[in-house]
Amino acid sequence: MQVIRTHITHDAFQSPLGHSLIKVFHQAFNSSPHWDEADWPIGSPEEPGTVAHTVATFARRKYCGSVIHSGTRVLSFVIWGLLTEDCCREYRLTEFGGRAGEGFIPFIGVDPEFRSFRVHSAGQELSLKPRTLESNGDSQSLIGGVFDDALKHLDARCRCSWSRTRSVLKPVQAIFSSSGFVEVGRFDYLHQGKVPQDRIVYRRMQG
Repeated sequence: MQVIRTHITHDAFQSPLGHSLIKVFHQAFNSSPHWDEADWPIGSPEEPGTVAHTVATFARRKYCGSVIHSGTRVLSFVIWGLLTEDCCREYRLTEFGGRAGEGFIPFIGVDPEFRSFRVHSAGQELSLKPRTLESNGDSQSLIGGVFDDALKHLDARCRCSWSRTRSVLKPVQAIFSSSGFVEVGRFDYLHQGKVPQDRIVYRRMQG
């Protein structure tokens, strides 16, 4: 399958590609084995506590999305942008040293149907193939492909970037570690106000 890697700006989150990102966001964060204990409804941009509202909130903060897609179907995404004061407080980054104007990657996701696939590049062409198949050219995970794109844009804007993940999400932690992020702290909270979860806070400094 031929795929495209691109990014969408904050004003395109209501485009067909933006709607597909929201759908994949919902699927990824309500899928087994680590996210199905608390339902996070897709909802609408006007409904607090829903996936669509979360994405709309970051769109208002002028965040962007790096995506790999086929047609209008998003296969993986990273939402990224610059921290605001309210974002620092909401995501508890202030207590670890986060400041407005620094970079932030709040959400990373992949379509559960394509978790076992990798992106292969041959020149300018990108293709999607099962992980078990040998292929010429460079290869990386669907998440790795969009994570690199997000970092490229953030590095052009700021020297310090932040992100968070859960201790059970080992592949995400591996991506952070290989990209120069360092763990700076952890905290526990109630996801959706009812399910205990942990968060590991990561920071990446250029130079």
